[in-house]
Amino acid sequence: MVRWTKWCDREEIRELWNLRFDDSAPFVEWFFRERFSPDHSAVSLEDGHIVSSIQSYPFHVRIRNAILPCAVIAGVSTLPTYEGRGYMGQTMRFFMNGIADRGGIVLPYRPEILAMYQGFGHFPVSRTAYFHINDPTSLASDKTGVVFLNLRQDESAIHACYHRFSQRYSGIISRSLADVRLKISDYLADDACGVGVYEQDILTGYCIYFIHDTLYVEEFAANSPNDANRLFTALCQMASQAGKAVTGKLPPDIFLPAQAAQASWSLRPMGVMGVADVAQLLSAVGGNPSWRVAITDPVVAKNNGVFDFAGNRCEDARQPHLRLEAGRLVQFLCGYHTLEELTAQHLCTPLDSGAVRELDAAFPRCCCHIFDEY
Repeated sequence: MVRWTKWCDREEIRELWNLRFDDSAPFVEWFFRERFSPDHSAVSLEDGHIVSSIQSYPFHVRIRNAILPCAVIAGVSTLPTYEGRGYMGQTMRFFMNGIADRGGIVLPYRPEILAMYQGFGHFPVSRTAYFHINDPTSLASDKTGVVFLNLRQDESAIHACYHRFSQRYSGIISRSLADVRLKISDYLADDACGVGVYEQDILTGYCIYFIHDTLYVEEFAANSPNDANRLFTALCQMASQAGKAVTGKLPPDIFLPAQAAQASWSLRPMGVMGVADVAQLLSAVGGNPSWRVAITDPVVAKNNGVFDFAGNRCEDARQPHLRLEAGRLVQFLCGYHTLEELTAQHLCTPLDSGAVRELDAAFPRCCCHIFDEY
């Protein structure tokens, strides 16, 4: 049996979560108190007991210049003794075929293994720069003007800064103030710290980090190269004083002097995205009925067919301009891949080369980035 989650399932799902994920007790307590959303989550049962679970939470995501409702998947888990028996697939198919009616047009998230859910059409749509600096001493400075943040008291300033920062990315969550408050509670459950830079009493950059074996940069948002350098050198100063390395994640378009120094850097895919309603996605992001696309989707039945780029299903005999899978359409609309790139990888079949060139010109590549949201 597979169904949507009920509030009374919470403790059983928590037990499954603790069995499958290595999260701290304070985080798990916070998650099931503040983030548990039964109407956006699904479970499979055997003999009256939950054997597989998908947890998600409603947000809004920015794709190019459009803001649309989404559901961020926070955890997919199956009891070890029931693995390999199709329960996860059953739960995911049920979830994907129904979540659009509950406010989730697309499904952005970061799986533990990037390729784990590609069979469901969940492909990469964002990149993140990962770095590690063993000895940050030469990069440190105590003359940056960076200040410590009180994450709870400064949440409205963080929200305003994030709002400005997020507008240059595609595929990023468009956080409300309520979203920021919840995310800060998430971070504080594991003793996060924060620093920021101000210009004329306006927070123009911030970093949220953890101090464990290293100083770990979790969320780094800066609205100018100068703000980014000030934040980063201040982090290096703190780590140097504590005798720790600096490691973590940065947006893909933030380039720092440290990248030319004794640091290891790698730009890698981070987040994936599935689509629960192709028509609504095209309506929100495409907007032009002149182009037509034939979509195939092995998971969500209503996503199959020919649609124009305004989201209308085409029932006439006019030929589409291209064919591709629903998940590849998401990569294109997000700006992660062009149609030319997808065609070169044999992931798109152009039927009208002129129209495909027009689409690539109308929907150029974007800088795609997202923070962990759950």
